[in-house]
Amino acid sequence: MNKEQLQEAIKYHNRLYWEDNNPEITDIEYDSLINQLKSIDPTNYLVVDVDGPIAVGDTIKHPKMMLSLDKAFSLEEILKWGSKIIRSPKEKFSLSPKFDGIASTYYHKKQLLVTRGRDGLHGENVTHKLPLIDLESDQDAASTDIIGEVLVKKSEFKNTKATRKSGEPFKTERNMAAGIMTPARKDTAELIGIVKLTMVDYKKFEISTEYQYLEKNWETIVERFKDSDYPLDGVVIRVTDEQYHESLGVTSHHPRGSIAFKFNDNSKRTIVRDIKWQVGRTRKLTPVAVIDPIVVNGVTIESPTLHNAKRVIDFNLHIGDIAYVSRHGDVIPHVDSIEPGDNRVPIKIDNCPNCDGALDYQEPELYCLNLDCGGSLVRQLVHAVKTVSIEELGEPTIQKMVDDLEVKSLADILSLEYEDILTLDGFAETSANTLYDNIQLVIKKVEDWKILASLNIKGIGKTLAKQLFSKMTFSELTNLSLEELEMQPNFSFERSYTLIKGLEENSELIGELYGLMSVVNTKLTAADTRKTICFSGSLPQKKSFYKSIADTKGLNVVASVTSKLTYLVSSGEQTSKLDKAQKRGIPILTIEEFLEL
Repeated sequence: MNKEQLQEAIKYHNRLYWEDNNPEITDIEYDSLINQLKSIDPTNYLVVDVDGPIAVGDTIKHPKMMLSLDKAFSLEEILKWGSKIIRSPKEKFSLSPKFDGIASTYYHKKQLLVTRGRDGLHGENVTHKLPLIDLESDQDAASTDIIGEVLVKKSEFKNTKATRKSGEPFKTERNMAAGIMTPARKDTAELIGIVKLTMVDYKKFEISTEYQYLEKNWETIVERFKDSDYPLDGVVIRVTDEQYHESLGVTSHHPRGSIAFKFNDNSKRTIVRDIKWQVGRTRKLTPVAVIDPIVVNGVTIESPTLHNAKRVIDFNLHIGDIAYVSRHGDVIPHVDSIEPGDNRVPIKIDNCPNCDGALDYQEPELYCLNLDCGGSLVRQLVHAVKTVSIEELGEPTIQKMVDDLEVKSLADILSLEYEDILTLDGFAETSANTLYDNIQLVIKKVEDWKILASLNIKGIGKTLAKQLFSKMTFSELTNLSLEELEMQPNFSFERSYTLIKGLEENSELIGELYGLMSVVNTKLTAADTRKTICFSGSLPQKKSFYKSIADTKGLNVVASVTSKLTYLVSSGEQTSKLDKAQKRGIPILTIEEFLEL
């Protein structure tokens, strides 16, 4: 291939690997293309881009989402989880330490280190931290992407003199790893020789066992993992058969074929003084323990969650009992165990604490049967307005709308006039105008998946709503049979039935929302294959003039430069858009060339 053909081939395969997560060639074949181009043009931007790091602070999209894991806090929970997915007692599971660090991926093709990121799909580029990091892996880092954890070893933590930027000392190994790894910290060169981080490959310490021997071998495996120089907060258990693991699918949060067991070594003892019941948007009551304040890992805890009514029953919990409380992941307060106290008072709850309505226990949850439960309604509306992206509208204001304006649905909020908002306590002309304008912005444009995700249907959040509407319209969804819906990824019989029932119950609201808002059809938008064009620099005429010409020629005008851009029209000024287009090999047109298209 000549230079131009090599460039096009590399750009094509870069796009498949980094954006579409659908590579067509092996790593060896890809490296061969790079080496061929390097031999022809050693300074070519594509060669430099592969061999050099991306700008510090860039957000990088992972080829495959790095999901969180579901949590278990006892061996019994793990065995119960495993019993639901094994094909036989001989099903093999891989166990590995759950390191207490920063989940990251080292991409060998770009010598690029990227954190997991908050959503597991877009991580932060921390390649500039590599001089501080030792890689521990049995895999070949020169030819394989390494997924693991960047951490500070216990021995290193004891001896290091590294501090926060403020000069304060780090309290734990994980605090130090997070503090050093943040992209905002730019003193990498100064830290060389002062602090050493380690990136541990998840696969390095895997131990395999069959399900039938898991309980027998459990204590030995856990102790073996704990007896190491690595900070740990648990054990990861994963179905060994990779193909079967993938076939089990994922939820919007975690893969079904893996689970994490969390250590509870930091539990503190306290007394349960009361139980408060919080009503959620699905009318589910969540018990929260009121305890004598305790300090766990530097944080004062006064009200840890009990998660569901079944835990109260299983604990045989009474007021006055002794509770052992920890912070899972050093974040969430959690009641690990209960011991009977000296003066025990039974816990009684006969009616909903918000509306005094009747209750129904559907193991493991307790529900309020009143469909108009006030506490539930407010939380449902909070979820709905957040989902459709109405800014400046929080729970206190929604509570006022429910109380003073008799708002009962998202449609009611969208129908509010400026004068209605002005009557709410605490709203003056400016604040009322701001909220009204934000509501109008949503009315003018909202994606169809946001409407579905706002309906508070159990188990149907943003991820699944996006998945469905990338393939079908709202009308097509409502016409699916139960069997057809079950064929969609991540849709069990129960979830499919719940969705169909939820659509039926919300049919009137859906009609109102479609009548009020201009809805963007995700399926049709995704199918829009028009060529794209972007304008850069000071142009002779207003950009609206050029946009109207582009529209008549079937070109879609976009605001930014991505690898999918078809053309960049440049005034000749050296801008950041022009830099990006040149780097990515996007065709660049002058104004005259654009007009001649």
